[in-house]
Amino acid sequence: MKSYTAKPNQSLMDVAIQLYGTPEALPRLAELNGIAVSAGLVSGQVIEHDAEPNIIATYYDRQGITVTTNVDQSIGAMIIGTTFIVQL
Repeated sequence: MKSYTAKPNQSLMDVAIQLYGTPEALPRLAELNGIAVSAGLVSGQVIEHDAEPNIIATYYDRQGITVTTNVDQSIGAMIIGTTFIVQL
């Protein structure tokens, strides 16, 4: 068994894609770690895995790519006419 340390903003699905190269590995990864597929991760959390090298994961590793989809890019709350002004 190998271990992987979760990076900031990574979900368990991100880790599955990062290590196995496919989101189809999500149930296996959750089972190995005794957590739900929807479990939130914290940066630095250690995830056990049995992933073997594959072309996608190897590419991510060589390019220094970290798969992260749990990023809040919302604009937050805005009030029309106060903080968001519509101009015609």
